[in-house]
Amino acid sequence: MKLKKISGGFDELLEELESQIEQETRKIKVVLDERKKKKRTPSKVTIIYGIPEEEAEEVVKYLKKKIGTGGTYKNGAIELRGDVRKKIKPILIELGYREDQIEIE
Repeated sequence: MKLKKISGGFDELLEELESQIEQETRKIKVVLDERKKKKRTPSKVTIIYGIPEEEAEEVVKYLKKKIGTGGTYKNGAIELRGDVRKKIKPILIELGYREDQIEIE
């Protein structure tokens, strides 16, 4: 684990350590959901759980641009149009998440 240099007191150091520990232990789960609409074929939606709210908007924006699909952040999860589960893992790793944190179903 890499520690950032912090100027300040013990409280700031403790907050930073807690933040880093949370980030190290966070699990990201990627699942596929089918949304059924009246008299149409179901649309597929890839849902990503476990991205913190403060990072979610940036991650959604980057994923949409990189994959070329629509998406949003709502109800504590990122939703992307289509089955893009295979494309997500390398992009999340590129964004700094560890491979062992990401679970794809």
